[in-house]
Order: sequence, then C-alpha cells, then structure tokens
Amino acid sequence: LTAVLLLVGPWTDRSAFAQPKEAAVKEAGTGEAAIFDSGAAPRTRIPLAPGLSLGFRTELQYQREDNFDLEKAVPDDVRFFEPLVRVALSYAPRPMFSLLIDVEGARRFLDDEENKKKSESRLELKQAYLSVNEPVPGLTVQAGRIRFKDNREWLYDEELDGGRIFYVFSRFAAEASVTQKNTRDLLRGGGGDDIKNFVLVGRYSPVDDVEIAGKRQRALCMDL
Repeated sequence: LTAVLLLVGPWTDRSAFAQPKEAAVKEAGTGEAAIFDSGAAPRTRIPLAPGLSLGFRTELQYQREDNFDLEKAVPDDVRFFEPLVRVALSYAPRPMFSLLIDVEGARRFLDDEENKKKSESRLELKQAYLSVNEPVPGLTVQAGRIRFKDNREWLYDEELDGGRIFYVFSRFAAEASVTQKNTRDLLRGGGGDDIKNFVLVGRYSPVDDVEIAGKRQRALCMDL
C-alpha cells in the first residue's frame, strides 16, 4: 500500500495536471514534452531578484508492506512515512545563460517489524548545471549535474554528472552526452561507479505525434 500527497503552491503550472495532449509543456533545456513529473525540479516561479527565481514542492509519502515475502513465520512487515521538500533556484543573467540548482531534503520514519523503529535524514543535490542556450540557432550546451530523461523512459531517467549537447533543426534533433553516475548526499558524502557513459541519440518527427529515433551508447570502465 503506497500513498503520496503532493503539496504545491499557486506558482505551480496548473496545466501540468491535465491530460498530456491538452497540457504538453517543455522541460527546461530538453525540449521534451512532459506532464506533471514528481522527479522534475520545481518550476521556479517566485522572483527573488532580477534574473533569480525560486520554486519549491513538498511531498508526503506513506508506504506499507505486510508479509511481503508470504512467509508468515518470519516477521517482515515494513511501514514508512517520509515527508520531503524540494527547493530549486534558477538564475538567468542573460537569455543565453542560465543556472539551475535543485536540492531535496527528506526524513524517513521507518517501522520495521524485525529491526524495530528507526529514522534517517538525507539532503541530496539533485541537479546543478549551467546551460548555454543557442550560441548558434538550435544549439544548447549543458554541463554539471543534469537529469536525463526521455518521454517513455526507455533510455534513462537519472541524475548524472557530465555534459551534453542538443541540436534541433526543423523536424530533426540530435543529442550527445558524456556522463557518470554519482551519489550526491550532502549529509553523508557521495560516491561514483567509475563508469563513463557515452550516448548519441538522433530523432526525426515526420509528422506530429510520430517520432523515429536511434541511439548509440557505450559504457567505459575507468578503474584501471
């Protein structure tokens, strides 16, 4: 049993709760259409200073697992309650340049039938990247800790460290990236997996709602 409650303010894009065809919105920097996505950074709609904006979102999650392995002789019931808040800051001093910082903090209260009650906190850097938007028409360059996500999540849905380039021309689009997966817990430190990902994706949309895509990927272990 899982229940999630999202608390959002008036700065949230209300159209994001509608059906996809009625409320397609563009994810910042990606050009991908999306509906409401709890994994995305909060939309920064609260102005703080010229070019500087704030956004935040809170979430309450409750999950209960009773007799999860169907073995009644072993106590394994688990319940947890987790409130979290996600805060994003965006800074765009000029139309060509923008910076996004996205941080999530949470505290999980766990009631484990075997290990009893315990709680733990986390403070995670979800995203922190610089975008250079259209130094030439159709080109976007990003570097830092970036969320990678495609519409259907067939390729990935992860926060990765590295850089990527987009190029869009008419109905053609291409993306190239070099990344590494790391953990960025600001309370406990982080770690990486020593694997570099090299990805090249091409897309062509002959008509609306139809897309042809191809992907080339290579993973290289750097642990020598």
